[in-house]
Amino acid sequence: MRRLRHHWANVAAARALAPKPDDWLAYNVISCSEADLARIRELLTATFRELRAIVAASEPPQAAALINMHLIHW
Repeated sequence: MRRLRHHWANVAAARALAPKPDDWLAYNVISCSEADLARIRELLTATFRELRAIVAASEPPQAAALINMHLIHW
């Protein structure tokens, strides 16, 4: 799994240097309380689950995309 994560993070990094017109790339470096960081983690987890549910129910398969989510706590 680490190698897969590394691979797709590299794919996203390469695309950030040469985005296509339909790409949506964003980042946000934040400072917040530990409690709010926990809330943000919960929100991202819920969003990830919702995305996977949409994909699981999507028919017919017509498009491929990379959704790359990172929450890195310093």
